[in-house]
Amino acid sequence: MSFGAAAQEQRLDLEITPYGGWRFGGAFDVQESTDSWEIEDSSSFGLILNLREGFNTQWEILYSRQSSDARLNSTTQPASRIDMDVQMSQVGGTYQWEGATVRPYLVATLGGTRLAAPSDSDVFFSGSIGLGLQILPESRVGIRLEARAYGTLTDSDTDLFCSTGPDENICAIRVDGEVLGQFETFAGVVFRF
Repeated sequence: MSFGAAAQEQRLDLEITPYGGWRFGGAFDVQESTDSWEIEDSSSFGLILNLREGFNTQWEILYSRQSSDARLNSTTQPASRIDMDVQMSQVGGTYQWEGATVRPYLVATLGGTRLAAPSDSDVFFSGSIGLGLQILPESRVGIRLEARAYGTLTDSDTDLFCSTGPDENICAIRVDGEVLGQFETFAGVVFRF
């Protein structure tokens, strides 16, 4: 039996990784204006489930959440803030390179992003790509360190967090753009079964 075959037999099939991190970036351009709504940098947390597919590949399910504020960046309007949650649910996979103690990997996922304010929420198509390291990749407990970029596709002229009624029809954010980009760095504890 070769070394590669022995290593494959020792690999565990399921990984669960709770993590905490920091997400930054993300802005919406305001329609017919130079103003923008910027999502403030803040902490994030999530859960990742990986299922072994091959020797160097895994399927991945990701849930990630950021609770933050969107702040109006304007030279003509008064300062405004909106409480905002950014939640991502995505499916994809990882490719891992060899390594006994530290194993680098590439990850890519696709799914949806839910942008939620106290009054309303919207869901958009999104994807991510990232690079990371797994420390102690052959033991039952390890560490995952990762940097990941997210892209959420919004319609060119989208209204977010709208309230309609007999007295008013108002939207908190009127988007003029197509991609909401964010970046996240995180660390998690990997449990393997």
